[in-house]
Order: sequence, then C-alpha cells, then structure tokens
Amino acid sequence: CDSCEAGKYKDTSGVNTACDDCEAGKFKANAGVNLACASCEAGKYSPGASGSCLACSINSESSSGWAFCQCMPGFTRVSGTCVACLEGKYKVEVGDSECTSCGAGKYSSDLGATSSSVCRLCQRGTYSAQVGAYSSAACHVCEAGKYGEMEGAGSVVYCTDCPAGKFSTITAAAAETACTTCSSGTYSS
Repeated sequence: CDSCEAGKYKDTSGVNTACDDCEAGKFKANAGVNLACASCEAGKYSPGASGSCLACSINSESSSGWAFCQCMPGFTRVSGTCVACLEGKYKVEVGDSECTSCGAGKYSSDLGATSSSVCRLCQRGTYSAQVGAYSSAACHVCEAGKYGEMEGAGSVVYCTDCPAGKFSTITAAAAETACTTCSSGTYSS
C-alpha cells in the first residue's frame, strides 16, 4: 500500500490511488496508510492540507474543526488582526463583523465592550446627536429658556421651550419647573 504524507489521506485503499488533502479544519500529523484526518481542537484551526493545527491569534477563537478563527466579542478584524472595539462602540457576538456604535443620546468610554449596556444615556437637560460618542462631553446642554425631560435625548428638538409667560436662565434644565412666571408688566413668548 502507498503511504500518504502528513496533511494528506487516502479515501480509497489500494496501490497507486491518489492521496487527498485534509480538508480545512482538519489535520494529519504523521505519514501513513489510510489514516483519516482529525478535527482541530477548539482554539486552533487549519486552512487545509495541514500536518498540524495552528493556534488562534490573540483575541480570536474557533470551535472544533474550524478552518479559521473569528474575533471574540468586543473585538473586530482590522488588517487581519482582532482589535478591541473603540470607545463609543461594542460588539456582542463572535465574528469578524464591525463594532456597533452607541446611538445618539448615548456615550461610552469603555474599550472592547461586549454589550450595549455600556452605552450610558445623556442626562436629562442634555442631548447628543452624535453616534458613537465616547464621552459625556458629547452631551450638549439645553440652552436657557428650554428644558429637557428625556434622558438619552438624541436631538436638540427634545429641549422644549418654556411655556408662554414663563422664562428660565438655567442651562441644562431637566424639567418645566425650572421655568418661572414672568413678573408683572413683562412677558415671554
């Protein structure tokens, strides 16, 4: 019987039959006759026709029998390397997909975040239209004469004008109670 080199096997026994490459995710370490290829263990991979499995690089993982490694939650692939999601972003699942940005009205200063729960809401009396904000500095205050009752407001439209006949000199007011009635003989429209 003919022997196959490492990384190859014979699907059919017999002399002069061709050796086939181990398929991706499998390996065969030793030369031999009709030896089947084995699956790579979790945390390792094989692109195919291999005599051994390769370890996944840092911040990536694989299941048993995988032909490649994927980035762990909180990491995304950039130029072949798994790098942490930047502040203002997160990634929940295993894979090479892009990190998801925190929505408008939210921000996060965490690196490598694995959940949307890291996205903090802008306080009442503030708003932010910025997607993927990484600091509370992205939350702008409602100007004097307005108030913002909604936490996590994603636009200036959530800063409401004081009602007619009332005014406020307070910035970042969080409730209509910040608006006071105009004194006698004056008005506010």
